[in-house]
Amino acid sequence: MAVGFKTGQMNLKRLLLIGAIGTAVSTFLVSQAFSFPILLVLLFFQGATAGIFRAIDRPVLSHLFPVNRGEVFNTYTAVWAIGAASEPIFVNGMLSIGDWRIAYLVLAVAFIAPFALLISMDRPDQLDNEERLSLTSLWDVLKRPAVFSMALGLMASGAIEGVIFTWLPYYATRHFPTATANLLLSVHLASYIPGRMLSGYLAGRVRYLLLLFVLVGSTIPAYAAFLLTTGRVMVASVAVVGFLMAGVFPTLFAFGVESTPEYSGPVNAIATAVNFAGISISPPPRGDPRQYFRNRDRHVASAPVVGGTARRDSRCDPFQRRKSHLKRPGMMTG
Repeated sequence: MAVGFKTGQMNLKRLLLIGAIGTAVSTFLVSQAFSFPILLVLLFFQGATAGIFRAIDRPVLSHLFPVNRGEVFNTYTAVWAIGAASEPIFVNGMLSIGDWRIAYLVLAVAFIAPFALLISMDRPDQLDNEERLSLTSLWDVLKRPAVFSMALGLMASGAIEGVIFTWLPYYATRHFPTATANLLLSVHLASYIPGRMLSGYLAGRVRYLLLLFVLVGSTIPAYAAFLLTTGRVMVASVAVVGFLMAGVFPTLFAFGVESTPEYSGPVNAIATAVNFAGISISPPPRGDPRQYFRNRDRHVASAPVVGGTARRDSRCDPFQRRKSHLKRPGMMTG
């Protein structure tokens, strides 16, 4: 949010470079964490550096493609969905050949490519269209019906996604083997890819509000089926919810930006903040984590790793010591 509200006053190319290299370095450092407190600090740093990049990526696209923002935002987030869908599979693959640290090392190296591309690119002149935002202007932006409606809609869609992202693997273990349950999250995220491609196509041809009405109206019964059914029907509903929900965020964001394109950065900051707020507050009311621990004999069957899931295995111990000289008194060992 700090970067997003100041987008019109900063060198955007320099910020993109800082965000890319900062994320790469922090991801590498996470792989070297030797205690849980250190891991938390490094993950916070990683989130902050990634936040710099995420604060200005969509505003840059907004100014580069002002005519077809809805189509561009949907296509851009479809690319994100490819990475998100492959993530659990990637993590499980890394765990099968080593431990969780390998996954972070591979991801850190992967950031070399976007960093090199950013260095070679010239700064587009269209970025000068971003206006500086004062406190008075911020209040005016927030009062606009399109921005306010966007914020409410993104918080609601974030709440639905938060329930699915957080609890889907756990609930699925009640009906499927653990390995199959973990893959259901990939099924859900994979459905985002065709969903966002179709929404992008439609966003360039129909009004945003009509498209959103159809997407949201169709999502409600599919989400109810996810909550109330089991077995194959639940699997199908997970895919359908992902397909329909996929286009809500980018289309709502395009709807908000269209009302105030000169402040694309602050609108993006608002959109990201309220969406993550919805993701954060929705999981606890959905279920009691204590019941989960009781059902699993107080052992965690699967834990998030790089946003994915990991098997309960000695190789998943984040702080397992491989060298005996590291096991000094007073230090946590695996």
